[in-house]
Amino acid sequence: MIIALVIAVPLGAWVGHTGRGGFLVVGSANALRALPTLGVLILLVFPFGLSLFGPLVALIVLAIPPLLAGTYAGLRNVDPAVVDAARGMGMRGREVLLRV
Repeated sequence: MIIALVIAVPLGAWVGHTGRGGFLVVGSANALRALPTLGVLILLVFPFGLSLFGPLVALIVLAIPPLLAGTYAGLRNVDPAVVDAARGMGMRGREVLLRV
């Protein structure tokens, strides 16, 4: 789960903050949300065998879409007036992202 957090949250924060590639990232995340868990596990048994690596990869792949979509939606739904006020106070993009 930590690996999925390390991948999804920064990507969702960047896309949600900048607005670049939002359609592609959210569309891909929603497509991955439709994958059946058992199907992904079975597909990963073939290349990785019965080791723990296959289920680990499956759990990471299945955990990324909800984390990514939640982070993106959370940042896109911040009130634009608050972001405008932060920029008016002299905050830069990174400060707005981390403090607002």
